[in-house]
Amino acid sequence: TIHTASVTGSYVAKVVPYLDSKILSEEVQRSTDLLVAGLINKASTPTAASGAHGHLILPVFVFSLLGLPKDVLFDHKHVHVASKNHVLVLQSGATSIELPYFNEDGIVSMSPRSPTRHVVAGLATALGGLTDPFERYSPERNELINDFMWGVGCHPFGPFSSTPHMSQIFLDVMLRNHVMTRINYAYDTVRRALARVDDFTSEYVYDPLGGAMEYTDSGASSTYRFLQSFVDSSSSPSTTRSSSSSSSHGGGASAQGVSPLAGNVVSRLYDEVQRMEKLFEDVGAELEWFRLARAYKLSGSLVVTADAFSSYAEDQIARAREDLACCKKVHYITRGAQSASSSYFSYFVVGLSGLIVFAFVTHKISGQAGVNLQYTGLHNRVR
Repeated sequence: TIHTASVTGSYVAKVVPYLDSKILSEEVQRSTDLLVAGLINKASTPTAASGAHGHLILPVFVFSLLGLPKDVLFDHKHVHVASKNHVLVLQSGATSIELPYFNEDGIVSMSPRSPTRHVVAGLATALGGLTDPFERYSPERNELINDFMWGVGCHPFGPFSSTPHMSQIFLDVMLRNHVMTRINYAYDTVRRALARVDDFTSEYVYDPLGGAMEYTDSGASSTYRFLQSFVDSSSSPSTTRSSSSSSSHGGGASAQGVSPLAGNVVSRLYDEVQRMEKLFEDVGAELEWFRLARAYKLSGSLVVTADAFSSYAEDQIARAREDLACCKKVHYITRGAQSASSSYFSYFVVGLSGLIVFAFVTHKISGQAGVNLQYTGLHNRVR
């Protein structure tokens, strides 16, 4: 229900029908598997899923409304709704629909007969990560606010637009969003792979770095520091690894770099981490200088390298787990590499022993002093 001003100046309540975009999106989400099955030749495929050739399929549904009022739109007077799963667009036979906006010519209206502009806007939002240029989030008000000074331009967004085209600035923003998405994907992939290596190492090694490990709040990956420690100590002639582990995963490693993985595997993982670190820095430098084409190319290499790193780590963990299935895990502490907890226990035992000795000596001294005092008193009375 909305209130409109009449010719007399009073407000009149008017019921305006609309389509609930949230409910329609949920219904489409549940039925999309059957609707797009013919496109990907797979009956049970989630919305916006990857096809047989690794392509993303994003369904675009254009609803041509028949039998409904011609001015029916989505809630908030929107003609399209976009999400990561699909794009919904309305089309009706109305020549013009008035919108709750004004300009110098009066009430703003739009024609829902041509859905091309709204399809382009939905695709740009779902695939390019674009939002309405006049919309921004306000931290102070904790809500989205609009500034329609940015509503006019070469873009398909909003009630003041009239073109399905986009200017170069919007194309650059979409390209930058793709680069940032790739960087985030590569970072998460590498981090999950390192976490799996860390979990596997903790199953067979009491402390990946022995007594030399320092826990800080810097947020640095303990696995990365372990890989570096292993590579740095791999040339050490001494080894504290069990005979079964050495025979299965040879390689000279000191207690500081003990690992259930083979030495060449850990070295390769470390080299790959350093290589990806360099790629991250290169992509960041290209983004800083707004060389988006170069950054886009490097981000593609970063994604491929991250996927290869994750696959290699998974394969080596599975192989090492199979080799170590018959091995027995024994925890021990070598001299010079005791943990902090064992040192604290030793200090506690020594301190407690000292207190006992001190109490015993004090008791003896106190008893002897009492005897001397009694003897002195008796001697005085005899005299």
